Amino acid sequence: MCIRDRHVLTLVKERGYLLSEEQELWLLYHEAELRFQLDDWQTAISILSSLLEDELPDRLTALALNKLGLSLDFCKEWDKAFASYEKALKFSQKIGDLPLVAEIYHNMGIIHRRRQEWRKALKMLQKSLEIRRNIGDLYGLSQCYNNIGRIYRYTGEWAKALDFFEASLAIRRELGDLGGIAQCYNNIGVVLNQMGEYNKATDFLRRSYEIRERIGHVMGLNYTRYNLAMVFENQGRYSEAVELLEKVVEVDKQLDHFDLAFDLQALERVRGKLTGAVPSDVSPTEHPPSSYS
Repeated sequence: MCIRDRHVLTLVKERGYLLSEEQELWLLYHEAELRFQLDDWQTAISILSSLLEDELPDRLTALALNKLGLSLDFCKEWDKAFASYEKALKFSQKIGDLPLVAEIYHNMGIIHRRRQEWRKALKMLQKSLEIRRNIGDLYGLSQCYNNIGRIYRYTGEWAKALDFFEASLAIRRELGDLGGIAQCYNNIGVVLNQMGEYNKATDFLRRSYEIRERIGHVMGLNYTRYNLAMVFENQGRYSEAVELLEKVVEVDKQLDHFDLAFDLQALERVRGKLTGAVPSDVSPTEHPPSSYS
């Protein structure tokens, strides 16, 4: 949500006496949405949980439950997130909101992916994909393609992963979605690194890095920085990898990010290779499926 939206939200809250009871409920939802966009997930959870104690219109209930699931997901409370999605799905199906049904199936697939439940994840994402294809939701299609690609990436099916990432990339380009383009470049680069095509991997990751730096996507930039370090580690360019990983850890600390312990471990491993304390044949480690790259 942009700065203008924040100002509008503040102004409307100040004029709250002009709102109907239902409008006030929608305003609370949009405040939670703003908190979510600002990565203030705990506040979003608090607002949404309180909101859902009221009697709400079915559509607002479905949206609030879905957003609550997303907020819980980002707090790694996956059981609670999945339960919230299940409730949201019932309401969205009741009112026949196909775009929302597709989004919820997609989000449920992500939870299964984080738990490394690959078949269940694919089943949910395929349901979402079918609906999005039928209603012509290009952005939603690109999301599904990207996350199906990630599953194949984690299961080592490189060719399938590349096919889905490239399909996602084609749509992101059509939509002019710079953030999505950068995400696809990042994911293609990771697969190429795992395939041993280091020069191509570096090229795609640098493209992702350039876009994410330009648009100010701090965490996306940090993931791409980490992935570049993994390419350099594979190439034996340990000094360059250490330099990148030190920056990754620095950003993790600034944001109190949940990947800090994982990234610190990677930094120590590469430092060990640089000094000879760790054998060079110890493999680099990709971020786990629970990550939010």
